[in-house]
Amino acid sequence: MEFDSLSFLTLYLPAVLVLFALLKKEARPAFLILASLLFYAWEGEGLVGLLLIFIGVNYLLGRGLGAARPALRRACFLTALAFNLGALFYYKYAFFFLKAAHWTKAAGSMSGVALPLGMSFLVFQALSSAIDIYRRRVPGTPGFAGFALYLTFFPKLLSGPIIPYREFQAQTASPHPARDEDLIRGIRRFIFGLGKKVLLAHTLGVLADRIFALPPSSLTASLSWLGLAAFTLQIFFDFSGYTDMAIGLGSMLGFRLPENFNFPYVARSIADFWRRWHMSLTRWLQEYLFLPVAYAVSRRIPASRKWGIKAEFWAYAIGTMTAFLACGLWHGANWTFIVWGGYFGLLLVIEQAGLRRWMKRRFPGPARMIATLFLVMLGWVFFRSPNLGYAWAFFRALFGFGRGDGIRYYPALFLDAKFLLAGLAGLLAATPLPTAAAIKIIGGLKGRSSRPDRRPRLWAAAVDGLAVNLYLLAVALASVLVLAGETHNPFLYFRF
Repeated sequence: MEFDSLSFLTLYLPAVLVLFALLKKEARPAFLILASLLFYAWEGEGLVGLLLIFIGVNYLLGRGLGAARPALRRACFLTALAFNLGALFYYKYAFFFLKAAHWTKAAGSMSGVALPLGMSFLVFQALSSAIDIYRRRVPGTPGFAGFALYLTFFPKLLSGPIIPYREFQAQTASPHPARDEDLIRGIRRFIFGLGKKVLLAHTLGVLADRIFALPPSSLTASLSWLGLAAFTLQIFFDFSGYTDMAIGLGSMLGFRLPENFNFPYVARSIADFWRRWHMSLTRWLQEYLFLPVAYAVSRRIPASRKWGIKAEFWAYAIGTMTAFLACGLWHGANWTFIVWGGYFGLLLVIEQAGLRRWMKRRFPGPARMIATLFLVMLGWVFFRSPNLGYAWAFFRALFGFGRGDGIRYYPALFLDAKFLLAGLAGLLAATPLPTAAAIKIIGGLKGRSSRPDRRPRLWAAAVDGLAVNLYLLAVALASVLVLAGETHNPFLYFRF
């Protein structure tokens, strides 16, 4: 069950919200756990059994991690790492590595093993709980209800955002009651994300899929850039739309989930892009992987310089490459994802070596923004391609070395008014301009309706709220009509 399905919108969500409001505060955590298990069970009973085993093992290990004896804590910590990473390897990577090693018979035995939905996010959050408890960053040992809710909470269960265990545990230990303003804010945020997903990502995804489905020998430069631009917007609105819906659902139920996107396509460097894109994943990688690796490297370099390069740069470079190669592999068991992660890691290292400072001195902000977007789009080629051979052929076509003649396939063949409108709306919505314009207009309206000695008149606030509500109502109706009339298009990040 997905957030943009009619069954979720018309059956599951209304029932959960009504029952949650009717229950006493003490019963709500248990209800949310059951509701989350039902949400996961929509995909099949076997998956729920696996999820329950995953919760139970990690909970027992978490109890051991909070013990007083250092030997027991260390044993439980190593076991937690082995269990979670082992489960991820078995379900997601075993077939890939066995096939890469040409162990055909063993790989064949793994070919039927399906990746459970949300496995990558579950493992990262289980690792967060193990590390936070082991480091004594949470008080005491975990209670079962709070721990189970952390792993199963359905708004973030399948695709995040990833929240550290200590932050979620603090919310369950001192629950924030769901207030009317939280419910209203959550509904608005959910509808906003629904519109991103259904009205923009669905439409742009159809265009991107049609072009990427063509044989590489048919691609021209203009057609390749059109497909890449459509995918660049699709993946942003798909994932940021999901995040908006997840944050909105959390707010409706009295939980605060972290922001995950901050207009990444207006970034002025690759480092700035990763401060804006999938921010919860970037934070996880920095805290639990980059910093430990960087500190370990710095401790092993005795001098301030090695081979003429500062020790700090060695620590940054090795930590960054480790984190981003892991980031690429985390997204999928394919060489394309590993190259994608290494590509961004290398760009970050080059920027740190001096390119970012040089660009800042020589070029204005808009030029740096265009250059960054260009590099990000090139990275999306690896992310979207089924294999490295296709990616190489796509790169050749992008830069005018493709073999397409432009007669059988050309951009106008794939474009119509719907795609053009979605593309223009997406280009605008991917920037802060609409939000800034709305704030300015509403602020001006309130300013003209007030006097120096009085608060803004009531009608100005009413107009403000009415305009937002009418806009969101139109988005909600349009989204439901699209969902009722088109084939369902699943979230991209459910594949990871």
